[in-house]
Amino acid sequence: MAAEVARVSQRLELAKEGTQLDLSGCELTSIPQAIFLVLRQNIRNITTVDLSKNHLSKISTNIQRFTAITELNLSNNAISQWDFLEIVPTVTHLILDNCGITGIPSQLAHLQHLQHLSHDSLVHEPYLKFSMNQNDISRVDETVFDMLTTLESLSIVENPIQPESAYYLKEKPFQVSL
Repeated sequence: MAAEVARVSQRLELAKEGTQLDLSGCELTSIPQAIFLVLRQNIRNITTVDLSKNHLSKISTNIQRFTAITELNLSNNAISQWDFLEIVPTVTHLILDNCGITGIPSQLAHLQHLQHLSHDSLVHEPYLKFSMNQNDISRVDETVFDMLTTLESLSIVENPIQPESAYYLKEKPFQVSL
């Protein structure tokens, strides 16, 4: 526990001067309120938030305090509540790999600027545009993808997609990897 607290503290110090907040692998079960207090002077400059490899099941509405957030990595968490997507409309990069997702969250439709998502990293694979690999998605809500007009490609590899959903996705104007 002490090591995780020290890791969070060290990463907050780095974020005070930059545009990235990396809290990956910090054993978080929620986003501590103290983060917003420590970063209050620089919070409007944070564009990238990495919360991957934690134990998060929901994201606090406090995430909207990052008013410039464009990149959000939530991979390797068991996210079960998606309401926070409605209050982070500036997100253009969203990573949801290995989150135990069973369906495409309808709240994704609120991300009108969503363009790029990459597998496991925000910077290493810029050619994948939307990635929800290694989940349990079997069906897709067609209305979600009809509203994501800026989406260029979708990767939902290693999901048990039903044939009718696969057919629907292949008819969309974006590239699909199943």
